[in-house]
Amino acid sequence: MPDPPTWQSLWAIRLDFLAYVLSFAFVAVIWVNHHHIFQLADQVEYPRRLGRRFLALLVNIGPSGHDLDWRPSL
Repeated sequence: MPDPPTWQSLWAIRLDFLAYVLSFAFVAVIWVNHHHIFQLADQVEYPRRLGRRFLALLVNIGPSGHDLDWRPSL
């Protein structure tokens, strides 16, 4: 939350907010597709379950936007 809560202070963190919105949208698309695929499947084989767990591991150990102390150079 910017301090003080004004439109100017919100404008100052617009890139952080944009990164948050884009990452949320990315995760939402993956989540919806994941559930849609499981509604279509009759049964899931063990290698596919193992592959999904491996991909989840890769997503969780990878860097995320809030972990990187990146600031644009102006």
